[in-house]
Amino acid sequence: MYGVLAYFDRQTEEKLMGLWEGLVENNISFYSKEYSGKRPHITIADYDMLDEDQFKGYMDIYYEQIRKTPISFVTLGSFIGSGALLLTPTMSKELLKFHREYHDNFKMFRGDKESLYLPGKWIPHCTIANRLEKDKLAEALLYCTEKLKPFEGHISQVVLIKLKYHGEECVGVEEIYSKKLI
Repeated sequence: MYGVLAYFDRQTEEKLMGLWEGLVENNISFYSKEYSGKRPHITIADYDMLDEDQFKGYMDIYYEQIRKTPISFVTLGSFIGSGALLLTPTMSKELLKFHREYHDNFKMFRGDKESLYLPGKWIPHCTIANRLEKDKLAEALLYCTEKLKPFEGHISQVVLIKLKYHGEECVGVEEIYSKKLI
């Protein structure tokens, strides 16, 4: 399984990693420690199979002129029944354009027509905690509400990752290709 992830500017990433660490230190969530290589991100697309070399070449050309995208975080939430705590960005014109234009330009790689990351289905989010029981989800929400104030940052890098598995269990993330935005 592959993913195209949007990484944040250093200050935003450090803020989110600090939040992850606080959840670990307070024995609320260990999401950030589930496997190696995890970084705060927003998923742009996912693929079951890819020709990595062809995809990387296309990414290299496409992202050559793409600018950093401003992003504003003001909402904490959860997907119903998921046990996940999410930080959701404001759906600005810039963020919507960033996502839509990616999918317009990479449609030849599209495999799963039911992917939740396609335009019209996508709910941009950065996962803060996952697979929590109700009491821990409430604790995580309270913790994050106390620690966070609305903030702004940028999507500053796009990365192609491949999930690494041991049997059925995801054990890590391998960064296949990375491109910093201008």
